[in-house]
Amino acid sequence: MRRRTMFRRNAAPERTSPLAAKLARLRYRYLRDRLGEYHPATLEALLEVARVLGNDPAQRDKAIDMYVSLARRVWTEAGPDDPWYLEIVQEAGEVVYLAGQVDRAESMFHEVLDGRRRVLGPHHPDTQVTERSLNRVVGSRG
Repeated sequence: MRRRTMFRRNAAPERTSPLAAKLARLRYRYLRDRLGEYHPATLEALLEVARVLGNDPAQRDKAIDMYVSLARRVWTEAGPDDPWYLEIVQEAGEVVYLAGQVDRAESMFHEVLDGRRRVLGPHHPDTQVTERSLNRVVGSRG
């Protein structure tokens, strides 16, 4: 299954407008109703909703729930070594970390790092991004 990627690596989260969240939700609902819940375009739209909500500190818990739901769907369909699954868990880990759930974020980054090392190798840029994220989480503990 081919996936488009629009990932913002280590981007500083910004507070997003309520309009952006509303538009992302409307797009998701439209695609879900027209194409079905598991269509790749629908899943991409759900990811965008999670991204928009993850940028708003007040909405991070909802974003985390959406990331987890999406990760489950992709894992069920494609398995734990799918690069898109690993990217979703990576993004979810960033939001979880920003929400203050350090232990959970560390666990997520370990899962992604193991998968990326296995699938992409230790020198791939995505693997190195995950290593930096994990080091940041571990280092935040002091």
